[in-house]
Amino acid sequence: MPNNEWIDGPLESNIGVIWLGEAASRITQNRLKPGMHRVVYPQESKPRLTLWYELCTIEQLKN
Repeated sequence: MPNNEWIDGPLESNIGVIWLGEAASRITQNRLKPGMHRVVYPQESKPRLTLWYELCTIEQLKN
């Protein structure tokens, strides 16, 4: 965030977003950083499809 201000993301229809959270940061020994974000819903918007994919470690599966 330059100057501690939020910036708008791109609005192009052919762009996908890969969101990394804390788990990805830990798995990659902090080489990939989790991002900060906020969501502002427009008054008028088109339907969208959101997919959630969660990484799971062998240790998590054992518990």
